[in-house]
Amino acid sequence: MPRPPFAFRILSASRVLAITAHRRGNAAWRAPALAVLLALPAALIGCGGGFVVGPGFFLSVNTRVDGVPVGGPIAPGSAVTITLAPGQSVQLDANESVTWRYAINGGPAQSGNSTVVVGGVSITQQVLSTSAAQVTTAVVGPTTLPIVITWTATSTFDAAQVSTAILRIQ
Repeated sequence: MPRPPFAFRILSASRVLAITAHRRGNAAWRAPALAVLLALPAALIGCGGGFVVGPGFFLSVNTRVDGVPVGGPIAPGSAVTITLAPGQSVQLDANESVTWRYAINGGPAQSGNSTVVVGGVSITQQVLSTSAAQVTTAVVGPTTLPIVITWTATSTFDAAQVSTAILRIQ
C-alpha cells in the first residue's frame, strides 16, 4: 500500500507537533508543509477566527466621579448606571482604543466635544483621547432633573465589544 503524501503525527506527551512529509524519499514537501503550519494561526487571527492564546482580552471601561473610582470595570455587553449631582464631573477610561458616543435624554447619538444646556445644567462632554472621555456639569439656572447621558465605548479592534455607562444627574 502506498504512503500518503503527508503523514501528520501529534505527540501529545511532549505537546510537539511533528510533521513529516514522505514522498518516496523526496523531502521537497517538508518546507511547504511547515510554511502552512506556521501561517495557519496568523490567518485565523487576521480573519477573526477563533484562535485565542491565553485567557483572552476584552474591553474594559473604568469610571471616576470627581477623581474617585466608582464601581468596577464595565465589561462588554453590560451597562452601569452612575448617579451624580449637578456640578460633578465624570471621567471614563478604557483599556484600549475605542469610539466614544453619547446621547442625552434618549436623543440622537453624538461624538466629539460639545457643551449643551439641558434642564438648567451645563454639560460639557470631551473626548480626551481614543481611550478617555470626560463629562463636566455645572448649574446655570433652575434645574429640571433627572438628566440621563448614555455613553458607549465601542472597541476599535472588535466592534462587537461595547461597554455602556449611564450617567444620571439628579
